[in-house]
Amino acid sequence: GTVTAANIIDPQVGLVALDPHTGEVLALSGGRNYGMSQLNHAVAHRPTGSIFKPFVYAAAFNSSLDGTQLTDAGGHSAVFTPVTMLNDEPTTYTVGDQEYTPRNFEGKYHDEVTARYALQQSLNNATIALEKMVSFNNVATLARNAGIKSARGTPAVSIGAYDATPLEMAGAYTVFANGGVKIEPWMLASVRSASGDVMTDYSPEKKAILDPRAAYLTTDLMENVINHGTGYIVRALGFSAPAAGKTGTSHDAWFAGFTSNLLCVVWVGNDDYSDIKIEGSKAAAPIWAEFMKRAVALPQYSDARGF
Repeated sequence: GTVTAANIIDPQVGLVALDPHTGEVLALSGGRNYGMSQLNHAVAHRPTGSIFKPFVYAAAFNSSLDGTQLTDAGGHSAVFTPVTMLNDEPTTYTVGDQEYTPRNFEGKYHDEVTARYALQQSLNNATIALEKMVSFNNVATLARNAGIKSARGTPAVSIGAYDATPLEMAGAYTVFANGGVKIEPWMLASVRSASGDVMTDYSPEKKAILDPRAAYLTTDLMENVINHGTGYIVRALGFSAPAAGKTGTSHDAWFAGFTSNLLCVVWVGNDDYSDIKIEGSKAAAPIWAEFMKRAVALPQYSDARGF
């Protein structure tokens, strides 16, 4: 119908920023306007889209470290590396008694691509092909250990079909930013009495779930996403610090990324679950870029180092 001010739905937004090494939540925005919606979108469950994909690649690197050989697109058995060849052709998977045929964004496919390129361009079929090599359950187990509790061992898991909150995804990404150690996000450091005595101290939960080498190699692939891939928009918008990240598009738009000392996740979507029809690189990444540009201008976040 006619577009009037009344029938434009303003998409909602959630943002979480935390210290990836301590888990301390530094900033949290629950929506664009509390008067319009009281839902805290930073803790609302939404399908994660492609910001889930790095966990597939991390699980593949992990398999190399325990000596598992994966068979690449050319039928060669080898240890997984960033230049392992993956098949990006349309493929149908049978799940139980149902068939599942994932599509790539805008219906673009390739024959064989390197793993590095597949994550850089966020290719669905190549990523699911890799997930199948590693085993659906291995990927889902790693994701659940990282705090994405809904993850299940199906082909759809690797393209983010399961739900998580922006806060949970920020916690999950600490695994990459913190050398394989997952840190549970927290907001409260301690409770003190009126006289200042500490009554309760909260220490963050830490759990090593990924070999630090696998965490580094996955981070390196995500640096490539920002420098050359779907996340390049943040460079184009003038954010220049060393960083790693991933765009995500389901019905919603996501961007998750980090520097050596600050991690930020942005979600954009509609409360009625309708498709916002804008991919993560155009909807969520610019918000991330603006937030992070301001953050790295502050003295405590300005010394972002290479990984």
